[in-house]
Amino acid sequence: MYAYTEYADPRDPPKTAGSAVSELSPPTEAELVLLAKLRSLQTGDWEAQLRTPPPPAGVLDKIGNPTPLAVAVFGLTNTLMSLVLMHVREVDQLNILVGTMWFVAGLVNIIVSVFELLVGNTFAYTIFGSLGGYFMSLGAMLTPAFGVSAAYGKSAATAAEFSNAMGLFNACWAAMFVLFFIVSIRSNLFMVMIFACVATTCAISAVGDFQAAKGHKHQKHNLDRIAGVFLFISSVPNWYLLWLILTISSGTYVKLPTGDIGIAKKKHDAQMAAAFGKKA
Repeated sequence: MYAYTEYADPRDPPKTAGSAVSELSPPTEAELVLLAKLRSLQTGDWEAQLRTPPPPAGVLDKIGNPTPLAVAVFGLTNTLMSLVLMHVREVDQLNILVGTMWFVAGLVNIIVSVFELLVGNTFAYTIFGSLGGYFMSLGAMLTPAFGVSAAYGKSAATAAEFSNAMGLFNACWAAMFVLFFIVSIRSNLFMVMIFACVATTCAISAVGDFQAAKGHKHQKHNLDRIAGVFLFISSVPNWYLLWLILTISSGTYVKLPTGDIGIAKKKHDAQMAAAFGKKA
C-alpha cells in the first residue's frame, strides 16, 4: 500500500480543532451585489454578460430603408437572366451570370435581409433572405470549383440524372415562389405580378429540365425561351417599384400608382401624409 501525506493549502481558512470541514467566510457586500445581478440576468442580456453598454435608444430609427437595394439587384439579375434564357444575341450559356449570382443577387440580398430583420420587417427579411440563398445556390451550381455538374459525370445516364435534379430544384423553388405569391396578394399588386411570373418561370424551367432528361433538347430550348419571357415580364414591375421607392426616398415623390392593396395602401397613404405634409 502506498502512503501519502496530505498537505494543507495555504489558501484554505484555518481549521478549528475537532472540525472536519472548514468554515467559509461570509460573502462581502460586493459579492452579494454581483450575485444578485447574475441571478437577475436573462438569456438575452448579452450586453450585461459581456459588460457592453446597451445600444442607444432609437438607434434603429436612423437606419435607412434597405429594401430598394434588394429590389434593384433582383430586377437587374432577373433582366439579365431573362435575356440569356431567351437567347438574345445568340447567348444561351448562363456562365456569364456566375458573378452576378454570387456577389450581386446572392450576397446583397443576404445583407439586406439582415437589415430588414433589424428594422422588424419579417416579410421582407424572409423574401430577401430566401432569394439570396436561391441565387447563391445557382451560382454554386455554375461554378466549376464546386463540382456540382462534374459529380454526375458525362455519360448519357448521368447527364439525364443531372437534368432531373435541376428539374427538382426548380420545381421546389417554384413552390416557394407560389407561397410568396399567395402571401403578397393582399399587400402589393406589383409584387403579386413579380412572384406570379417568377413562379411560372421556375415551373417552366423545371418542365424543360425534365424534357432534357428525356433527350428532348429542342423542347428544352423552346421552354427556356418561354421561361425567359415570363422572367422578363417580372422585371418590368420590379423596375417600376425600384423607381417609385427611390423617388419617395429622395423626396421627389410623384403621385403614381403604388400597387398597395388594402391595409398596405392605408399604411402607405399615412406615411406619405406624414412625410410630405399632405394626403398622398
